[in-house]
Order: sequence, then structure tokens, then C-alpha cells
Amino acid sequence: MNIDIAKVKPTGKGGKTTKDDVLKFAEEQKSAPAAPKAETEVKVLATPAVRELARKMNVDITKVKATGKGGKTTKEDILKFAEDLKAKPAPAAAAQKPSAQKAEVPSLGDKVIKLEGLAKDLARAISVAAFIPHYSVMDEFSIESIKKLAAIYKTMNPEKEISYLPFIMKAISIAMQDLPMFNGSTTSPSVKGSTIQDYIQKANHNIGIVLDTPKGIAVPNVKSVQLKSLIEINEDVMDLEKRAKANQLTAYDFQDTTFTITSYLNIGGIAGTPKVFNSQIATATIGAPVLFPVFASAKKDEIKYAFKETSAFTVTYDHRVVDPATGTKFLANIKKNIESLEYLLWSRA
Repeated sequence: MNIDIAKVKPTGKGGKTTKDDVLKFAEEQKSAPAAPKAETEVKVLATPAVRELARKMNVDITKVKATGKGGKTTKEDILKFAEDLKAKPAPAAAAQKPSAQKAEVPSLGDKVIKLEGLAKDLARAISVAAFIPHYSVMDEFSIESIKKLAAIYKTMNPEKEISYLPFIMKAISIAMQDLPMFNGSTTSPSVKGSTIQDYIQKANHNIGIVLDTPKGIAVPNVKSVQLKSLIEINEDVMDLEKRAKANQLTAYDFQDTTFTITSYLNIGGIAGTPKVFNSQIATATIGAPVLFPVFASAKKDEIKYAFKETSAFTVTYDHRVVDPATGTKFLANIKKNIESLEYLLWSRA
């Protein structure tokens, strides 16, 4: 009777399975509705050759739409089904996100430029500077006095050049004599969240200047500006610029910088807000000169204008050392010196 006796419910004494139990189970099996056929048992009309082709092409013949006579699946049906499968994108691949670790394939012409030398040094210095709590103060300076003095110097020394930068450096050095804290350096490393306990007030005014060189930005310094005349400062600046263009700066040129100036005087850019380099207390930018209209005279029914050449001057301070009131006083002192430089051309501080 092909009955699995383990499925028969026993009713005999002591839990025994009786003959009647088996017969009853057989009757119940006959009267139970037949289980539905699985999809894999769907009847397909096809010749043995067509079935063999489907097997070789890994095609589930039960899923192929038959177009032959009497509902038969033909060779063409198998081939068409296989071609349609190839044309469809794989759903798993379409849903996948690109790996975050995969490097982006560069487009034609793209280049990866590695930072080296001065560019790498600058990137490191600016990254450290970004952690220094700082603020900036800006003012506008007349450079008419600088223009006059530069013209006098050029008349007396026609074979030599002089820029506005030495005048700016001398004005800063004189302001540092009144407020010596700005010629100093911090003693603690500038890292995120760090504070400082003290700072060093430096004796020598070693003022750095940002120079554009063939290998990138360099910041050498003019040593002991407080001891030099404008002519001597100018000679040092010209020497640094010459050696920077020839890639001949040495380690000594970069040592012990106490203050830094970025000048836009000759390249454009009317203003900037510099970062404070690590260990320095302040740094400055001087913008390119612009003509600014001012009142020349004002009488009844007559107002006259004149134009003066001015530059925007910005000083950025380490806020852990310099409060805003003191920082503003320092900037005002520099402005006073820049706008009245007549006595400085040959003098020492």
C-alpha cells in the first residue's frame, strides 16, 4: 500500500498501530485533494533536439514563450530567449554602489601633481597655522610719503632700484619698539585645542617677506631690521629676491623669523587676510595701491576733489597673546610711521 507507518495515528492498546489504523489512513490519503504541481513540472512541448539546445545554452525551457504549432517550443524560441537575456543588465550589478576604496579613473589629460620642496613645506606650515585662534584688523594707508622718498632715492641713485617694501618693514620695526610684544614667538606647539603659557619677546626684528620663486613660495627674512637704515634694508631685500629667483636661498635665510609680510604691491590684489605662522605672534599683508578720491577743499558752491594713492594694510594676530585693543594700537602705530617717513631714509632706528 506504500504507506509510511510513521505517519499513521495509533489507536491500539498501549499505543500500538492496528490494521484498522492503517486501512483508515489509506482511505484518508485517497480522498485528500492532490497537491498542486510545482512550476518546474510544467509540461513543455518540445522535441529532444530543442531540449538539448536549451540545456547547452543554460536556458530554463519552462520560461520560454512557445511560438510553434500546437504550442511547441522551437529552436528559434530558445535562441531568441537567450539573446534577450544577454541584452538585459544584471540587476545585482546595477544596484551595487561603487566601492569607496576604488580610486577614481582620471579623465584624459588629468595629472596627479605631488607636492614637493617649498610647496610641501608651505602646505605643512599652513595646516598648522589653521589651528591658531586668530583675528585680523585692517586699515587704509596713504603711500604718498613712500612714493616721494622712493623718487628721491631713485634720483640720487639712478642705477639702483627701490621698492615700497623696505619702507613698510621699517615702519613695522619702529612700531615694534613702542610695542615689543609683537616681535615675539610662542613657546607651545600650535595644535588643535592647544593653549600657551608664555611667549618669548625677541630682541632682533627678523622680518620675513613672502617671495615667489620658480619652485614655489618662499619666506626668507631680513635680519635685524631695527639696526638698519632704509638703504640697507633695501639692499637685503634685493639680495633675497635675486637669490630666490636663482634658487640660491640657504637655511640661514629662513631661520628665526619673528614677523612676516605678504606684499601684493606689484602683483595686484587690494587686500588679504593672512594666517599666523606657527610660533609667530602676528603677520601682515599690504595690498596693491589704488587711487582714492578725497576732499581737496570745500567752499561755498565749490567742492574740489583730489586723488591720493592708498593701500589696504591687514595684520592678523594670535588671539591667545594679543587682545583686539592692543592689536588695533599696533596697526595705528604702523600707519602713522608709513604716512610720515621723511626722516627715515638715512636714519637708523
